[in-house]
Amino acid sequence: TRASTASRTERGSESASTSHPVQRPSGSRGRPDSTSDFSVSSAPEPGSPAMDRGSEIGKLAEEYLLGNIATLPKELSRFPKEFQELRELGAIPEQQWAVRRDWTETEWFAEDVYIRFKVDAYAIPRRRVLRIIDFKTGKLKDMAENQLQLDLYGVGALSLFDIDLGFAELWYLDQGVLVGGEGDEIGTYRMEDLSKLQKTWDDRLAPMFSDRTFVPTPNYLCRYCTFSRSKGGECKF
Repeated sequence: TRASTASRTERGSESASTSHPVQRPSGSRGRPDSTSDFSVSSAPEPGSPAMDRGSEIGKLAEEYLLGNIATLPKELSRFPKEFQELRELGAIPEQQWAVRRDWTETEWFAEDVYIRFKVDAYAIPRRRVLRIIDFKTGKLKDMAENQLQLDLYGVGALSLFDIDLGFAELWYLDQGVLVGGEGDEIGTYRMEDLSKLQKTWDDRLAPMFSDRTFVPTPNYLCRYCTFSRSKGGECKF
């Protein structure tokens, strides 16, 4: 465990400049595609106190990193040294990145979009190294869910930036728990592993992109859905 006010889970627990070799994705946004081969019913997801709170705390983190708030808000107080370090590194908050199926950068709403990455903050701690941080509120997720999210950030960092090493981190702001990051193998991603990481995600997403019937696939994620049967919704699952 590194010197930190934030504890790690059991399994893991020079500033950026324009001359830095790491290139930042453009983050440009296009127009959503208005056509589809399928007819899919959709309904707006209503908000909730937990979701609203998460958005409010995320905004506080963004404003602090941008220097618009001088004093660290109490909602972020379990990570004082970590937030100070991010600000000193010139961390960039609230980013939206997207890739095509060949893992090159595209626009968020482009017709050829394959995977989207919504990033709470990223920073460049040293040459050819990138950190991606996700600020989390609410309950701790299990290790499988944490690993999945870390891996997605890892493959995104290596695909979009000219780096040798990427660190993905989940900061559980309510508990003061940090999962992943430097010094933790579960959050460490190396360029020599990029092809393997990309293939893992290609294999995982292949059924989704070949699906033409959209047969329901109920799973553990249903518990988060407002329309699930367990929450009194109209879905039969």
